[in-house]
Amino acid sequence: MSWLTSCNEKPRHYQMVENMANGQQVIEKFDAANDTVALNLYLDRLTKVIMANMTDSTSQAPAVESMYVISPDGDTLNTDEELMRVIEKQLGK
Repeated sequence: MSWLTSCNEKPRHYQMVENMANGQQVIEKFDAANDTVALNLYLDRLTKVIMANMTDSTSQAPAVESMYVISPDGDTLNTDEELMRVIEKQLGK
């Protein structure tokens, strides 16, 4: 997954982590312009996982127990309350 940035900005490297019910951990590396963009990508992915689980109860794929996004600085973004409020405002909630 890649996110476009302006020519003056270098993309930052993030990790999307999914902990599965079967004990596996899936880590996907991706680039984003900043923490807000990365958190928006996380929320989009989380929504897709929830919708997939709701629509396909017969799926043989392991269920996702938890999901989070880690910044290049090692911070877990989806636990940052201030950042989450910014995202909520952007979404109009």
